[in-house]
Amino acid sequence: MVRSVLERSLVKTPLIFFAEHDAPLVTGPVIDWNLIDEVLSSEQAKIVRFYYFEKLILPEHAHLFHGSFRLPSNSDVEFVRTTQYSGWPHVTTTENMRNLISRFSPFRGKDTVLETCLYSPVEQAPWEEFKVVIYAPAGNMQRFWHSNGRGEGSERDEVDWG
Repeated sequence: MVRSVLERSLVKTPLIFFAEHDAPLVTGPVIDWNLIDEVLSSEQAKIVRFYYFEKLILPEHAHLFHGSFRLPSNSDVEFVRTTQYSGWPHVTTTENMRNLISRFSPFRGKDTVLETCLYSPVEQAPWEEFKVVIYAPAGNMQRFWHSNGRGEGSERDEVDWG
């Protein structure tokens, strides 16, 4: 679907918010959308991921994290460098999404999901190639919940992702 709307030039905005149907944002903590725009526009990152877990970093994922940085305009929010791509909610530029889809398509068979196509290339490349960061404000980092495809009206995710 993403490839289709990009190929037909239906996206008219410079940024894209990507979220799977079963991973909506939580209504609690405020997200500084201007800061996300600033980090993407300045090309200090190419993808800003939102985080599922309340705290950073799960020990089994530690090898995927590569330091962090803050922007002078908001020192309360860290951006944690990661070589872990996830199809969970994230923001990127429309141009970057077009480039990723062009580079890693056509998607066939089980590789019809963006995450399946990008996870290994991002993990195996130097951070600078894909520039994925996690939006990490002070305090609770969880910015979405996951219903595991159960749809509208489902209870919060009971699966232990950790």
